[in-house]
Amino acid sequence: MRGRHTPTTPGTAATRRHCWIHRPDGDLPGLILEWRRHDLGWQALTTYVDGPQIVTAWLPADALRPA
Repeated sequence: MRGRHTPTTPGTAATRRHCWIHRPDGDLPGLILEWRRHDLGWQALTTYVDGPQIVTAWLPADALRPA
């Protein structure tokens, strides 16, 4: 489906890609480092800058969109 991000096999170069992280106060640019399947669906290990902090966190796939 066009416009949706499809998880790829963890460990491949394609898993490291730029994305937009949706937040209530505005989208932030981020980097997807790894994917995992969770009980509630796909999650991505992401890194992004939030003000003065660098954040690395697992986020649900529906909170992300391709850059």
